[in-house]
Parts: sequence; C-alpha cells; structure tokens
Amino acid sequence: MSTIRADTFENTAGGAPTLTGLYTAQAWGNWTQVGTHTLHNSGNVSSLTDGGVGITTASFSNSLSASTYSLGVAAGQSSNDPYRYMGVYTGKTTSSVQTATMHDNVSRYDSEYNSIMAVL
Repeated sequence: MSTIRADTFENTAGGAPTLTGLYTAQAWGNWTQVGTHTLHNSGNVSSLTDGGVGITTASFSNSLSASTYSLGVAAGQSSNDPYRYMGVYTGKTTSSVQTATMHDNVSRYDSEYNSIMAVL
C-alpha cells in the first residue's frame, strides 16, 4: 500500500483539482442564531445575514457553478426540546442560500445550532 502526504493539491494550472468520482461539499457552515448570528466553522461561507427571527442568509466566498446544488440542513437546541426544523426559505442562488428555522408548531425560531452543506 502507498501513502500520499501533501499539504496542497492543485491542478497543473495551479487551480483546484478535478476529483473524478468524488462529490465534495462546495460550501458548508455552522452557526448560532441566538443573539448575534455567529459563524463558528465554515468552508466557502463568507458571512451570515440575519433576516429576522429564524431567517439566515449564508453567503458563499466563491460562487457555485449552478444553483441546482443539493443542500443538507440541520437545526437544534441544547435543551430537551428537539423539535427544530430548517429548510430553504426563499430559494438558492449561486452566491447564497437563505434558510428558515422553525419550531414544531411551525413558528420561526432562532436556533442555537444550525448547519448547511451544499453539494453540486
């Protein structure tokens, strides 16, 4: 068996390599909506915009090549009240996605834990 160790992979022109047969996240991030929107960790998410109770727009650092990406989302709370839902609110563009976090009674709610992952 061979082991490859490297800090950086680039294509021959110096850009991102093509990963044949692999489907990687084009953007991902996790944040809190409680109080000030705070982005904790991310890849290709540059900023968050608070659109009101339960509404967050995540802007991508580098636009995606199409707005037809798959979006995985999750929301949760640290309390014993697990009934939080997140989905796309007004649509997806190549430069951002707006999400809404809902409580089980279908009212918007600022959630403590929120995550997205876009795959194209």
